[in-house]
Amino acid sequence: MSDTFEPFDEFEEEEVGGEAIIAAAQKASEKTANKKETPVKKTTAQKKKKPATKKKATAKKPAAPQAKTAKSLPTPGLVTRGVHGGLQAMDTVAGGGWWMLVWALLAVGAICLVVMAWWHRPADQRPTHRHFIGIPHAYSDLKKKIWNEFSDHGRLITDGRNEAILEKFATYLSQRREVESVERVYFEYEIKEDRRSSGSQQQSQIRCQPTVCVDITLRTPYLPVAWKRNRRDVILAVDKNGVILPPIMQVTEKGLPIIRNVKGAKDPALTEILKIWPSLRESLPLGTITDIDAHASLDRESQMGIVMTTSTGARILWGAVGEDKYGVDVNMRIAHLTRMLADQQGRGTIDVRFIDPYFVNK
Repeated sequence: MSDTFEPFDEFEEEEVGGEAIIAAAQKASEKTANKKETPVKKTTAQKKKKPATKKKATAKKPAAPQAKTAKSLPTPGLVTRGVHGGLQAMDTVAGGGWWMLVWALLAVGAICLVVMAWWHRPADQRPTHRHFIGIPHAYSDLKKKIWNEFSDHGRLITDGRNEAILEKFATYLSQRREVESVERVYFEYEIKEDRRSSGSQQQSQIRCQPTVCVDITLRTPYLPVAWKRNRRDVILAVDKNGVILPPIMQVTEKGLPIIRNVKGAKDPALTEILKIWPSLRESLPLGTITDIDAHASLDRESQMGIVMTTSTGARILWGAVGEDKYGVDVNMRIAHLTRMLADQQGRGTIDVRFIDPYFVNK
């Protein structure tokens, strides 16, 4: 053994402690490993003295009790987690993460702006309503018909601000027979107030409604005319110019005469009757004349002309169109008519075409 452990001779003579011996043995083992020499058996002193590091390495760690305690604890509630989240946010801000809080607030603000913009979106993104100026409430069905029969009715609802569409709509209105004139067609936001009652309280909300305003003048029903339709008489009104109006626009005034036997809207006899009617209405009580035949027999020679019938059954031979050129105008004929009706007590046939009117016996 003395030949192998030469560096240990000094330590044995001085009887150095066990720790020095262990350190010297470790150095010797390193040297022998580098020289690729066979390992040497340790001394009895080395066997008895075990290094403390080996005891620490072989020591078993006790089992962690955290897993058991974690299972036994209940899950925290929403309020508790919210409080902890708030405290963590405060710690983050205190630790220099204030910019994260700013970004979070900006995100919340952006979401609120988007929701508010959708809720209070511009009125022109909603369907366009209609507002007819100059049309009585009794013609509500006529308003719907005029609106719905427009070819670009869909675009008028979705894009009522388009000037080209409004111009096209105005042209369409001027071509309808029941419209006398188109004053203006324009787009505007109409202020409307919605009132709602919740319990004992009333709430009102102001809103802007996109509206197409139609300012037109309808034709006025002037006199009723009996038109032949499938061998039957259909009563349709005409205005003062002889334009035939739709069935919804009937004459509501009582006591007006019905014009019969008309050959069309451009019949000269119809134009003559519409021309003389204002003077007849001013001179005779309403209801005196019940029927006006545009083409009836005037005399035995089968001459055709305008013949009126009174409520008492008298026939008035007014004459053909253009006979006033012979000197008997409308005012003179009306004077003859009023005098003869009084003399004949409203009976028989009265001819007012000449300067001296006379009673016709038939």
